[in-house]
Amino acid sequence: MLVIHHLGISVSERVVWLCEELGIPYELKIYQRDPKTNLAPAEYKALHPFQTSPVIDDGDVRLSESGAVIEYILNKHASEQQRQSITVSKDDKDYADYLYWEHFTDASLHGSMMLNSTVMRLTGGQIEHETLKNLANRLYLGYEMLEKRLKNRKFVAGEKFTIADLLLFFPISTMRNFIPIPKSLDNYPNVKDYIQRLGDRDAYKRTVQKADPQRGFVSKL
Repeated sequence: MLVIHHLGISVSERVVWLCEELGIPYELKIYQRDPKTNLAPAEYKALHPFQTSPVIDDGDVRLSESGAVIEYILNKHASEQQRQSITVSKDDKDYADYLYWEHFTDASLHGSMMLNSTVMRLTGGQIEHETLKNLANRLYLGYEMLEKRLKNRKFVAGEKFTIADLLLFFPISTMRNFIPIPKSLDNYPNVKDYIQRLGDRDAYKRTVQKADPQRGFVSKL
């Protein structure tokens, strides 16, 4: 059986959520963060050379990186009907948008959040150099683009919930427990509604109940 090694309140929630959405059986092993450092414990770091979540085991296969893990599960454990239910076909009018938003999250938004957080810590919030300003503002450009995209849309890449939504939720919601940038989403009402809409999905609620029961639902609106 597929084994998901879940680090508490981390990007590995994506993998649990995917399996809950599609009804794919899995065994869940939960690892709590170090209470002093808030980092992964030694036993989790020992799972993979790069020491990051998520990590899965599937027989003799051990795999990390959430995008790779999700693609692997879709191709190895999901039926054609299950795959079609959460992806967009190449013949669909929304296919290009689906590809863009699927890759935008980790290639652009997630990285911008990490970079923004690092810059803010190093400068104490005093960003005077023009290059640093541009780096810090890139995250806000992402939110502005997302806000416009979600106007009159329930989902980011078409008319149904897809992998693009599942990937996007983590940096704009759960990740804000660690990097609350921007501090408030009040200027992004469409994004706030989107977060609430995804967080209200039954499969996501089950994910939280099973993987992070101590925190309850955290939307960080």
